[in-house]
Amino acid sequence: MKEVDFKGRTDLKKIEPHRLEHLILENLKIYAPAARSDIHTRVGLEIHEKKLKRSIDKLVEEGKVFKIGEKRGTQYKLSDKKQ
Repeated sequence: MKEVDFKGRTDLKKIEPHRLEHLILENLKIYAPAARSDIHTRVGLEIHEKKLKRSIDKLVEEGKVFKIGEKRGTQYKLSDKKQ
């Protein structure tokens, strides 16, 4: 059996952007439409809110996620387009 010499705790604070985007997409497959705050709660509150917002904005820009509404009433769902 191989031992791993890992020192430290694991958390989502330093999650790579592509992994965070995948988590967001998986979350929206189950819970769409959803507000950003709800996505944040389900994906992990230790992720900085601005980092989550940037990832969601990128997914919207790429056409993978559709934005519904404006300001506080904004919700997100998966795009109907095939990528």
